[in-house]
Amino acid sequence: MIDTPYHLTDEWKAAVATIGANVQKANRTPFETVVNYLISDPVLKNGLESIILLLNEHKIKPAWYHTSHYQCKYKGENIVSIKIGDGYKHIPNLIRINVRTTMRDNLDCFGLSLTNEMRNIMTNSFIKCNSCGHTERGPCDNIANFKFNGNTYNSICHMSIIVGFTIEATTPDLDKQFEMIKNFIRAKIMFNNANRDKIAQMKGPVRGL
Repeated sequence: MIDTPYHLTDEWKAAVATIGANVQKANRTPFETVVNYLISDPVLKNGLESIILLLNEHKIKPAWYHTSHYQCKYKGENIVSIKIGDGYKHIPNLIRINVRTTMRDNLDCFGLSLTNEMRNIMTNSFIKCNSCGHTERGPCDNIANFKFNGNTYNSICHMSIIVGFTIEATTPDLDKQFEMIKNFIRAKIMFNNANRDKIAQMKGPVRGL
């Protein structure tokens, strides 16, 4: 059975035959196919293409994860996720992009490569722990107090260290939004590479070679 949201026209219902949840699960529908069906606004499409070009420069390809939801791994680590049309809802011209930054203990180090505006966006993404929706159970295991950018943040869930962007055709300053996303991706890639170089230097040359 093909899922068909009530708000879709006959034209969209035909599209669901190609990008419906059941079809995607069976075929792991390519990223470009979903984009072609759901993103028609030229500015949105150009912005998304610029992000994919940046990822491709670092040999990163969007891999199907869930309905219209793709993960992008860099050297084995998932650093970006892109959801088109709010997943199974197939909402046209709606993109959700999450950039994974780093663990809370590394936030200050990560923040060194960010602009003030980017650091403010980071802090706005911190989420107060709500015991995963079950406040009667008390804090979850992820709760933490930590410092970032000279400020102390209390009772923060470490899962909040993800910078998320929800973008539509009506979103103001679309070009700036996409550029900001790319800046966070660049910062994440640079941070990961710097950490790998540091670890490699600590290990030093292999004896006997």
